[in-house]
Amino acid sequence: MSEIAEHTPGPWSIQQDQSEWDEGRIVQIVSGDYTSRGIRFISPVCQIEVTSWEQDEDGNETVDPAIMADARLIAAAPDLLEALKAMLAHSCVADADPEDKDPEDHDAERKALVAIAKATGAP
Repeated sequence: MSEIAEHTPGPWSIQQDQSEWDEGRIVQIVSGDYTSRGIRFISPVCQIEVTSWEQDEDGNETVDPAIMADARLIAAAPDLLEALKAMLAHSCVADADPEDKDPEDHDAERKALVAIAKATGAP
């Protein structure tokens, strides 16, 4: 049985390299932070190929807003996973007797556990 790998540590951020736009437009999600010397070390997490773009009022090309919305969601993934885990760990719902739980609380807890399992690859 293989072990489940850990995800690339956050923070993740969005990087658009417009210098490569002639060869193919890419929005990249990267992991990294600044070192003590102020140098940013980044590691690519994923790339989104931009298949549609728009022009702003000045004629500059901009990435389709839906693609940027997807990129923001992907970049927030480590933070969202950490927040869900923390919320469940400190939830009164988690400690409550299942018989005393409000059905909506139980549903929210179930959704959080399913999302965590999906993100971590846990069964």
